[in-house]
Order: sequence, then C-alpha cells, then structure tokens
Amino acid sequence: MQNKNRLYFQIINILIILLLISTGCSDNKNIVAEIGTHKITLKQWQKRYSEFLSSTGIKDNLPMRHDILDNMVNEIILYYYDDNNKIFNNPEYQKEIEWLKKEAILAFVKDRDIYAKITATDEELREAYYKAHVAISARHLFARTKEEADNLYQLLKAGADFNTLAKQVFTDSTLKANGGYIGWFTWGDMDPAFEDAAYKLRPGEISSPVQTAQGYSIIKVEDRKVQPLMTEYDFNRRKKDIERSLRISKKRPAEKEFIKKLMDPEKLKFNNEAIDFLFEHLNELNSEVVLNRSDDWVAQYENRKYRVGEVAELLNSVPLFHRERMRNQRLLRKGIEGLLVQQKIYEYAIDKGYDKNSEVLEAQYKLTMNKFLQTKMDEISMNASIPDSAAMKYYEENINVFSEPQKINVSEIIVSRKTLADSIMNFLNHGSDFGTLAEKYSIRKWSAKNRGEIGLASLERFGLLKEKLWNAPIGKIVGPYKINEVFGIFKVTEKVDARPIPFEKIKDEVVQKAKLDMRTKLVSNYLEKKRKEIDLNIYYDNLIYSAKKFN
Repeated sequence: MQNKNRLYFQIINILIILLLISTGCSDNKNIVAEIGTHKITLKQWQKRYSEFLSSTGIKDNLPMRHDILDNMVNEIILYYYDDNNKIFNNPEYQKEIEWLKKEAILAFVKDRDIYAKITATDEELREAYYKAHVAISARHLFARTKEEADNLYQLLKAGADFNTLAKQVFTDSTLKANGGYIGWFTWGDMDPAFEDAAYKLRPGEISSPVQTAQGYSIIKVEDRKVQPLMTEYDFNRRKKDIERSLRISKKRPAEKEFIKKLMDPEKLKFNNEAIDFLFEHLNELNSEVVLNRSDDWVAQYENRKYRVGEVAELLNSVPLFHRERMRNQRLLRKGIEGLLVQQKIYEYAIDKGYDKNSEVLEAQYKLTMNKFLQTKMDEISMNASIPDSAAMKYYEENINVFSEPQKINVSEIIVSRKTLADSIMNFLNHGSDFGTLAEKYSIRKWSAKNRGEIGLASLERFGLLKEKLWNAPIGKIVGPYKINEVFGIFKVTEKVDARPIPFEKIKDEVVQKAKLDMRTKLVSNYLEKKRKEIDLNIYYDNLIYSAKKFN
C-alpha cells in the first residue's frame, strides 16, 4: 500500500512539474508575462481585458483571458523585438502617426469643452417628444455652397417652379423626376438643422437656405401628420432615450458655436489664383516652384494672412489618403479651411495643456499602436511568400472573384407615374416600337437619346432587379417595376455569362489577394518564429487566480 501511495505522489509531482513547464508560473503574482526586458503587469492586463469585455459584450472566460494576454505579448514582440526601421523611417507613416496624435487631442477638446457641456432642458425634451409624434413629408433643393443656395432661393421668390429647379440641381434621376421629394420623416431621421427648419414650416411653406452637414437645402413642406396619443406616462418612459438623442443632435451646432469663437469659417477669404496654383502642385509641395511663391497669400482671416509656404506646409502634414480626397479646387479650398480651423483648435488645446493629459496620452498610444500593428501585419503578409500551388488553389476556390462579371444589355423606359407606365406597356403589347416610346416618354434623358438602350453593363448595377432581368428571355418586355418613386419598363437585348480570367494573366493579383485572406495565418506563423528567438515567459496561472472580478 505504501509503495502504491509513493508511486501516486510521484506521478502527481511529475504532472505538477509538467504543468509549470507548459504554462509558466511566477513567484510574483503581479507579473503575467516577461518578454525580453519588458514585463506585462497583472494591472495592465486587467485594464486591457476589462476594456475588451466592455466594448464587445463578451462574457469573461479563461480562453479569452489567454487570448488578450497573448495579443499584448505579440504587440511587444512586434514593436520592440523586430526590425521596424522600414516602417518607422517611412515619411508617410510618420505623417499618419502625427496626424493620429493630433486627432486624439482634438477629440479630447470636443469631449471636454463641447460635448460635456451640452444640456437638455425639460422644455426641449417635451418639444422633442411632440416632434417625435409628428411626421412630415417634404421636398428640397440642394446646393453645395451658400452662394448657390441663395441664388436658388431668389429664383423661388421670383416665382420659379420648385420642380423645374429640382430638375436643374439634382444629378440623381429620382430626385430630378420627383421634384426633390424625400418622402415622410419624423424627429431624429434627418440632419438636425434640416429637421429644425422643416418643423417650423406649415404645409406649402418654403424655407430660406439651411446649412446641413452635406451643404445647403431649401425645404418645402408638403404635409404634416400628428399622432394624437401623447401621455405624461409615455413621455417619462421615453425621457432618457429622448434626452440621449437630443444631446446627440446638439453636438454639431455646439461644435459650430465653439469653432466660431476661435475662428469663424464664414469670415475666411481665399485667393482663388493661389488655390489653383496649389491644386496644380498638390503632389509637389516641396518643389522649387512652390517655394518661389511662398509669400503669396492663400487665405485671410481678419488681419491675418496665410501664405503659400505656410499652407503648403500644412497640406504636406496631411496623410496621403486624406490629401487624395482633395480632387478639385473646391475640395482643396474646403480642406485648407478645415486645416486652418483645426490649427486654431489645436493651439487652444496646447494652451490648455491637453497634450500632457493622461487620457490624451493613453488615447494617442492606442491609436498609434493600432496603426503600427496594421502596418506591420501588412508588411509581414506582403513579404511572405506562398507557393504557386497555393496560389492556384486559392484561385480555383475563389473563381467567382477572378471572373469577368455577368453582363447584360437592357433597354429602358423610366416614367414618374404608374398610370403612364401601364399605358406604355399597353402600347408595347400592341406592337408599338420600344425605342420610339423611350425617346418620347422616358425621363432618363441620356438613355432616351439612345432609344432606351443602356449598353452592356455589369448585372450588379441593376440591384434588386438583377435576378428578374437575368431570368427574362432576350427580347421580352418586362415591367413596370417600381424603383423608389419612379416606374421602369425593360427589354433585355443581350446577356454575357461570367467568364474566368486565366490564372497566368492575373497571377500577381491572385497572390496579393491570397496573402490578404491568409494574413492572420501568415502573421501567426511569423510570430511563432519570433517567440522562439527571444526570452519569453507567460504566466497564465496568474490570470486564473486574479482577484479582479469581471462582468
């Protein structure tokens, strides 16, 4: 019996030793991992894990505890124990890091000095509750600039027809055809400024130009419907949700008011010649040509002039993916305006010492680390090599991705009224020529000029109608189908099936897509090798016995 007991305890001891070897155990319960000279403390892990659970809603569990710690270990390995010179010395990466740091500071200004000061009075809550029970149908005219909007408003005041102007200002075929009609909406559905103006109008009334997040709108209210069932009980039940929505709707006006005190964008004046010059040289802002005109003024605010050299420096600090959005002089001017305002807010934040605030520094760390990891994982996957056989397998498994899409040629007649669509369908059923009717009745002018023919196009272009059109026999007329506020009659004249593109023709594209899809596996393999190259100890047991309670 003694021999059996001795053997039993020997086996237990061996298992404990093996467990300690496999999982790691630290005498210091406050350390959960040691990576080279770096340590991850239990407190650091707890903070990261709590944030993860809070943001995802996932319940605490042991495998997830391990995963979060592994992620923290991997971050340290990739950042401190790998060759990152190519990334860190990349000028574009450096711009993006500085941009993210500045964004963290600006976001803190918004949270502390704007959003935190937004309130909602009981009177405002009751007004919002009432509006939530009022539905409005309206139409609008849209303009990108105040000048364009003012011109439209003057035309309306002079007697111009709203529908006629809608046909001139909208490129969207539906809004062109229906006179800018946007249908029914209620409180919380639209841009806050748009809503505020609409709720002040009675049916038939037209607003002056209203600035929204997208540009400027002139609103005409068509009708109003009030839901009569409004009670104090219902108001109190929905009060918190209404307050939350109201505070959100106040954010943009509060931002505008805050910015206006620092720099009123409407008082900015621009030198259009200098804007044209900068747009022409947007990709060579450090060139001799730009330097030679560095003293020319670009913008003026009150008595302060911003010159080419200063503005070029500001533009040069913008990451490429933002700068590429400045596709024309108007967008460049808007971008410069944004940069000048941003600079004013940034100066305000520095004066307040926000750049040294612990919340800001933590936000900057998270943003810059996320950017680094994204860039690093891209580098790892792009530098990895995969055999041709794996690329070919990926090509065959995703043949639909590497195929020319199904294409279809359709002739159309688009009209605004169902009765007219039915009449045209009747003409067609009695032998009338499709092209002639398209020329005469279709409101989509560019296809009407082609006797209704759209031309060979990807089937995906036809959205919800794609299956109906693809299944329709060639030459058969189908419809009318309702599309938003218009009606369409169609005739399919040609179909082209999807065809695989030969592998050799797109091999490089296949390899790049395969690497992107295999990124997690490629990075995992890379990390597995890196872990073997450094002194690494992970103490998972310290997570199990953590006194910290989650969820």
